[in-house]
Amino acid sequence: MATCHTVVVVNSSSTNNIVAATPTYNINSASAIGGTALNRVIALEERVEIEKLFKVAETTDYTEYTLDVDGNKTNVDIWTDSGKSTKLFSKVNTYDVDGNKTNVSLTDEVTGKTITTTYTYDVDGNRATKTRSVT
Repeated sequence: MATCHTVVVVNSSSTNNIVAATPTYNINSASAIGGTALNRVIALEERVEIEKLFKVAETTDYTEYTLDVDGNKTNVDIWTDSGKSTKLFSKVNTYDVDGNKTNVSLTDEVTGKTITTTYTYDVDGNRATKTRSVT
């Protein structure tokens, strides 16, 4: 089992409550009003919004990083405050033996929505594919 190190970054600005800005969508009802194309548009909007909110929260709220022995960021957890009263986001990064990021799972803990991004690489280590989904 590899040893992990946790780096804690604290931002004392707790006045920016990111929770209030998180949108919610009902993807199940979207098919009734427009079908698959509308579902894809809503999923894209959700993905973009979650990623934007994560980036803001990472700089304004209490953030913990976990690194593997190679210094790769494996986990990012974002809370409303240092007391960890409300978890806003969690992000898990997975790497292959060459240090290439193979999977990213970003979860909005308030809405329960998760963006999963999977990467594959060719024999030379160049990124070959990138696949994203929202669940």
